[in-house]
Amino acid sequence: MEDYPRTLGWAPGPVDERDHALSSFLTRPALEGEKAWGWGGMPDLNQLKEGACTSFAIGNSVNCEPRRQNIESDYCFEAYHATTEHDEFPDNWSSGQTGTSLRSAMKEWRRRGVLNGYAFSYSVEEVVSWVLTIGPVCIGVEWWSGMDDPARENGWFIEPAGSVRGRHAICVPRVHWGMGDENWVGVLNSWGRENWGNNGRARISEDAFRTLLEGDQYATAIAAVD
Repeated sequence: MEDYPRTLGWAPGPVDERDHALSSFLTRPALEGEKAWGWGGMPDLNQLKEGACTSFAIGNSVNCEPRRQNIESDYCFEAYHATTEHDEFPDNWSSGQTGTSLRSAMKEWRRRGVLNGYAFSYSVEEVVSWVLTIGPVCIGVEWWSGMDDPARENGWFIEPAGSVRGRHAICVPRVHWGMGDENWVGVLNSWGRENWGNNGRARISEDAFRTLLEGDQYATAIAAVD
């Protein structure tokens, strides 16, 4: 497990005043409960050495319930390559560009008809409420070296410790919140199930999640909406 690629690739894009707010789609706000949208037999997505985490995070999110798309890695690579041809950055995947924005990636997946739209949030409470009541969320956050290797002895928790390696997009398909013990969110990575965490998954405590999502001016959450 020490030599597998830990490739990142999320690049913050410029603010777009046309963006929809996730809060406007939250019809049943909730901050108590546990919900997991993953299911047995989901495709094992692996971005390998490409900075395609945005597309792979979206792939994981639409593979989860309730969409259950059965997207494979090849499709995520194709969507990422196409995104770099049209995004806000000057190069593309074949000329040296590494990564793209979540907004541009979502636009490509919408163009392909996999989803109808998307909306943004910068709030822990909104993300938690969305996952508890509607479905998974993708986040783009700083990725710290202390998040590279979740361990069983630590309960599979990761935290922003060590040094910042770059920026990464990852899927949040699970929440455990307001249950009388520690609040946490569960993340599903795109580095291969055998290579990271507990079957590709790890947990982030409330404090760590607030640091990642609300403590960085560029961090964002985005979800597919209908």
